[in-house]
Amino acid sequence: SVEFVAHLQYRFWSHLMLPALEVMFRLIRSPETQELLLAILRAVDETLSDVLEFDVYLPSYSDPDEAHLKLLTCITDGLIDATSGEGCGDKERAVLSSLNTALQLNHRLVHGRLAGVIYLGCACLSNQPSVANTLLLNIAKTYRELRQTLHFLNACRTTFQSSEGCSSILSCGNVVEMLAMAYQTCPPGQLKEIWEFFDGWVVQVVSKADQD
Repeated sequence: SVEFVAHLQYRFWSHLMLPALEVMFRLIRSPETQELLLAILRAVDETLSDVLEFDVYLPSYSDPDEAHLKLLTCITDGLIDATSGEGCGDKERAVLSSLNTALQLNHRLVHGRLAGVIYLGCACLSNQPSVANTLLLNIAKTYRELRQTLHFLNACRTTFQSSEGCSSILSCGNVVEMLAMAYQTCPPGQLKEIWEFFDGWVVQVVSKADQD
């Protein structure tokens, strides 16, 4: 069956990638080996794209004990940790591309660290505008389709505790349009929660401004 073949492909892919992943986790905090780390991050990006393109992993496939999901989550966490938060160069570009692929594979791979992913995307809008904007747009689109726009907004609020941080994501016209569409199509019961969310955020920002 298709799923059986996919499981074999996944097993081959995971065994092939494990040595590289082990090296990646060792190199994350080693400044003197950043060139090698970049090569590994690019390899991870390319192979994750193959996993997506050839349906090697799908959330609908059987996954006893969620072993496949756990490995992919471990990879995603490692990718996020591989960024230093200082600047946005080739390393961050590879990570952003991989995170976008991970999001398309299964949104649960980034769900638990969505605030950190949004922060990285916004931080790279100036230096890596195309890949950063694509990631942010796909996050907004995914959570609109899941009817979990409020979770996306809460992640933004966690990421940016002041209005200053919001300016970067609000500069992405297509992301703002996607959010506008989400508000128009969300279940009626969520509109009140979204209104209360923005009301509370405005109060928080104004209170902080008064304290400063």
